[in-house]
Amino acid sequence: MSLAKLKLSRWAVILAVLVLGCFLFAGVTMAAPVDYAAIVIPDGNPATGDPTNVVKASHTYDYWVCSGLFGGIDVGVFADQPIVVDFPEIADPTADQFDLSPAAGKTVPVRLWVYGNEIIAQAIPQIDNVNHTATLVIQKQNLPQMGTVNCFQIEGLRVKNTCLPGSYCVTLRHPCFTGGVSACMALKVVPTVGKITLNLPDPPYVKGATVTVTGEVWNACGKPWPFDTWPVIIDIVDKKGLRAQDPYYNSPGGCPVENGETVIENCCATIDPCSDEPICPVIAHTKQLGNKTIFTAEIMLPACETYGLDYTIRARTIETQDCNADSTIDYVQAFIVDPQLVPAESLEDQQGVTGPGGTHIFWSTFFGKGCADTLEHAWLEALPQTVTLAPGVPACIGPSCLPTIPFDKPYNFCINVYDKFGNPTTVRDANGIKVDLAAYTGDPGYPGKVAGIFRDAIRPAGNEITHIYIPQGETGICVWFYPKELGSIVIEGRSIINGNKAIARCWTTVVEPTGAILEVTPKVTNDNGDPVAGWPLASAIWLKDEQGNDINATQDYDVYISLRSANDGDDGNWAEDSVSEFCSSSCAMWDTALDVTFGKAGANKGDGDIYVDGNLVCEKCYPWAKYTHPYCTVKSHFYIYPSQSCACNVLYAQAKLVGKTNNKVILTNTVEIGPFADPVELKRVLEAEKWQILSTPQELVGSGGMDSILPASSFTDILTYKDYQWNSLAPSDKLNPLYAYYVKTKQRATQGDPNCYVAKYIFKRVTQPGQDVPPTRTLVQGWNLVGVAMPSEMTLPPAIEIDLTGNCRVPNCDTPNCEGYPCAKLYQPEFLGKMLGTTCEACKKTYNPGGPGLDIVVDLNPNTGIKGVSIDGDPNKMANLAGFTAADVSQGTLEAWALDPLYLVFNGDGYWIYMTKTQTLAAEIGQELIDP
Repeated sequence: MSLAKLKLSRWAVILAVLVLGCFLFAGVTMAAPVDYAAIVIPDGNPATGDPTNVVKASHTYDYWVCSGLFGGIDVGVFADQPIVVDFPEIADPTADQFDLSPAAGKTVPVRLWVYGNEIIAQAIPQIDNVNHTATLVIQKQNLPQMGTVNCFQIEGLRVKNTCLPGSYCVTLRHPCFTGGVSACMALKVVPTVGKITLNLPDPPYVKGATVTVTGEVWNACGKPWPFDTWPVIIDIVDKKGLRAQDPYYNSPGGCPVENGETVIENCCATIDPCSDEPICPVIAHTKQLGNKTIFTAEIMLPACETYGLDYTIRARTIETQDCNADSTIDYVQAFIVDPQLVPAESLEDQQGVTGPGGTHIFWSTFFGKGCADTLEHAWLEALPQTVTLAPGVPACIGPSCLPTIPFDKPYNFCINVYDKFGNPTTVRDANGIKVDLAAYTGDPGYPGKVAGIFRDAIRPAGNEITHIYIPQGETGICVWFYPKELGSIVIEGRSIINGNKAIARCWTTVVEPTGAILEVTPKVTNDNGDPVAGWPLASAIWLKDEQGNDINATQDYDVYISLRSANDGDDGNWAEDSVSEFCSSSCAMWDTALDVTFGKAGANKGDGDIYVDGNLVCEKCYPWAKYTHPYCTVKSHFYIYPSQSCACNVLYAQAKLVGKTNNKVILTNTVEIGPFADPVELKRVLEAEKWQILSTPQELVGSGGMDSILPASSFTDILTYKDYQWNSLAPSDKLNPLYAYYVKTKQRATQGDPNCYVAKYIFKRVTQPGQDVPPTRTLVQGWNLVGVAMPSEMTLPPAIEIDLTGNCRVPNCDTPNCEGYPCAKLYQPEFLGKMLGTTCEACKKTYNPGGPGLDIVVDLNPNTGIKGVSIDGDPNKMANLAGFTAADVSQGTLEAWALDPLYLVFNGDGYWIYMTKTQTLAAEIGQELIDP
């Protein structure tokens, strides 16, 4: 049972008892004693859901005033007489009074029981704010001509409380009451925080540093908050309100040590500022200091820019004593009260009102490393403060590098200054930072020959140099380097920063001035632009002169292709014990012919002399394959064919051109390709040894049949229903979009294996315009078995959020690769109304075999429409994901026009659709068109 339902049922029980008592004592016609009177907030206690008379100071409530009359009052006497609600006078001159002005001019429902019959009337109270009274009159025309008023109830008299806590008597007056007045209606106003402020120190606010924040807390009357150790939460968020990232989470500190020295190389100081882990909120506690109640806390600043340099620091505190539901905010035992004494939430709380004292927050969430939680009940937040982050002091230096540079030509080698998080920063020392310069063949542990000279200007101007100073206030400096050795070299800048050895180190390859550029273009990419494994890559070699202009070949060149692969996260510096991996990638081959069929293998393995750090590690590892770059041509082509096993891997491609006339060698740049995306574009979970339903939104690669998405050993039978007939399919028979299929799965081969299968979809690409037009299907009168063919992402305005919080992992059925279990491959939803758009005239009902699957909530905003969609749960017993059993469309009802079309359907689902006449159903997606 929901909390809301529980609250209503408790209040209904109280009203029922009151009405029964009124009915039993009916009969008195003139004056009557007040048997029962109370002022409450129905269902107001946030801890129990019960009605409550415990409220907050200086907060506004819609009060219910209830009265039971012992014996009752004749309607003729009761009507047209004033009902007066009288709030007490506050004697303290420093406090304000109960304010009834919010009720002025507002209609208030009044519910009456006459002989046990329920009547509702409406009245606008007359407000006397000087005497703190509200007067309502029930006109006789609202009541029966005869009978006895046994009870009445004023539902929603809006009043702002005094700021002064205490126990108060509110009275109810009517001329027919015995003595003219009710007994005391108790109202308990509890001590309430009325204001919180937040103060920051003066800038700068250095990335990754800790900042001390302070603030003050006052009560609702503007006096210092009287409690020590009252909790205040401080957190930091970016401009979009998202959590700031903890710069120390991944690497808490320390730098690599080389020969007993601390060395910071290329600013990789073992600290990743963008950790995807939040900076945990800090919980401070108040203390009284003189005539103030203050709090002090230290909070870390981020070092990663998510949406710019501006971040917001927030402070919030709970407004009243609580029953310790908020245990994670370190609620002090002295402030814990019985659940019955937790005050009701006010209108300011529920509406998020911002006032002079701060912003009211109702049921919010904060995030932190191991401390994500919901802040129950209402909180008060101080005016947030913005910090603009600045880089820290210099901690390291880093180089600018090119993969290849021309022999004996000026190369502008730049050295930049960074703080310890890799943020560019300026030199603070008036003397600057001295950087020694060096270049050599070999590698840092085993240097070979000196590889060139440095100059302070392009020759013939300037002088040869061996060091340079980065001046105060600058972020870096550049020198001119002239390479004197061909092949792989190392260029370094060496310095001492904060007592640590700092090195800016660049690996590059020196080539002949006449060069070549290798370009690689994927034929198929995912939404992020990443190449997709299994689809070819178009590659081209361009000859260039010293100025980078295109030139024609002066002779025929033999072209050798090097293909190397590394696991995701590897930077290409493989370990020495895996030299065989240098020789050729195991997941890719190449060819001079293009074939855009998925999974096509090239004819040739990558090969060639492979150098790493200047050392030859692979020479003719495979029989050399080559092609000819012809004389008098600028550009030649070849194609790389990555297999499906390249998914999540990085591929490195390079070409070597050898002149057939003079044996001149030209090395192209090395192109880093990837990491490759997994080619699987949709997944469906099927239970073993059952009839299951599935469909495909697009045509499939391979045979295009069921054996393209499931192993043939995993199923026995395939059925579909078309034009009033059941049809049986073979495993390789093509599956068509807009059709759905029943498939009978087998039991798993071995006891203990997971009791499920995962269908994996890879969609066919087309190469000619017209082949990409979305397909259509004729739906006949009666029932049709239909599949979903929609884009993989919902077509929603950017403001609408899709929350795929469900179980994206396929338990025990699937082995994840580097992509893990992406929700977008399991859940591809769209609205039912869009799916059936071309059949609206005749489509009357949609049935989901197997009943509701996922738990789906479409959050509707009454003013702006849809504002969010959340998805959770599991497929139904037929493997469908849709969360409905049946939906009505185009039937002239509210559900058919406004609600049911908002049901979500999913790619891969299959439904029965009933048509009143023949119509054409059109898919919302076609095959992707690629360049042949």
